[in-house]
Amino acid sequence: MATRSQVFDFVRNKYRHEVVGDFTLKVDFEADGSRHQALYAHVTDTEMQVTSPFAWQSKVGADKVFATHSSMFGVVTVNGAWALKHNVLIADIDESEIVVAFDTLAAHADALESALGFEDVF
Repeated sequence: MATRSQVFDFVRNKYRHEVVGDFTLKVDFEADGSRHQALYAHVTDTEMQVTSPFAWQSKVGADKVFATHSSMFGVVTVNGAWALKHNVLIADIDESEIVVAFDTLAAHADALESALGFEDVF
């Protein structure tokens, strides 16, 4: 069984990050050799919420986002940006599941950002 602190500490120790809130980290994730993707990980007592912005709402409408989006992740809006979101229950999470969640979400958000025709903004 994993605790909130164990999950938070693993992410904090594994990735280059910035603390942006209570149990919330901004991770600068290398999407591929030349692109980066911002991931925000917020850990509660029961889950880890991972969000990755891919476009500003002022630059692209919902119709185009949803026509282009084809991943398993949810689409949300956060602080004026479109973002992909993934929630992972932490009761029995292991380190490999955290790594896979970050890798997969970052890859999909970066690919969506690119497919929408945007430079590496996030």
